[in-house]
Amino acid sequence: MVNSLLISFGNVDEYKRIFRRLKPKFLKGLPSNLYAFACIFEKKPGHGVHFMAVFSQGENLLRHQREKIERVFSTKVFDSYGHMERTVAISQCPLGNYHVHGDYGIAEFVRPERACLEGATAEGSLREVVGTSLYNFAMPLLRYRTGDYVCLDAIPKPCSCNRGFPVIRSIIGRDADVIVPPDGRAITALYVALDRTPHIRFGQIVQERRDQLLVKVAYNVEDTNLCDSRLLKNIRDFVGDAMQITILHVEPDMLEREKAAKQKVIISKCSNGFSDENS
Repeated sequence: MVNSLLISFGNVDEYKRIFRRLKPKFLKGLPSNLYAFACIFEKKPGHGVHFMAVFSQGENLLRHQREKIERVFSTKVFDSYGHMERTVAISQCPLGNYHVHGDYGIAEFVRPERACLEGATAEGSLREVVGTSLYNFAMPLLRYRTGDYVCLDAIPKPCSCNRGFPVIRSIIGRDADVIVPPDGRAITALYVALDRTPHIRFGQIVQERRDQLLVKVAYNVEDTNLCDSRLLKNIRDFVGDAMQITILHVEPDMLEREKAAKQKVIISKCSNGFSDENS
């Protein structure tokens, strides 16, 4: 265990000393912490810290985060989904597909109660994760509604890794991660706007009201005007022109975090992600 709260360029030599002395085969953590580790080690060419694999969990793993972690530590990143109640486990196989571990818990994917979430999205069919634990004999949970969402393909696809576990398309996260603009659509993949914008180090999109978005971002270039324009366009491609969008340049420690220091990429402050027109 290493203290992720002390991640900084000033402590990189100490982290390097620990990793090179203990030679751990794997690294596991929140994507934001893993990405921060990669950022500080990137400034140390020839750092000599490598892993057989890196495992991410607990937050949405963005494409640019995955790419940097894999490049800096010369390995592959395998993402996973789970929760402290331990009813459902989902993880990536070596081919990158998300498999549901049926021997861990019974997973059901049910239609959302909110009408605006039903039907197909750009990524596939949105479903809520409902789980029944198989391991927890002290306090079994039966058909536990997690409040988390995944996307399923209309026609389930087999995986050539030969694992027998079923495959889902992608993990969305909590209902608060779903942005609902004034027109009532459910936007489940707004984080893609950050992935499509160059030079982003850290970013977070917060829905303050039904018609307002606050975008907190840190770039790795000094001339940010072009980046802001690209980011604004990429967000508009998802939400349209009805929302007021404010871009705020911040330091990484100004991003909002939840308990256990989780850093969410998308945050909605509108009544569990949904509100009436006057909220």
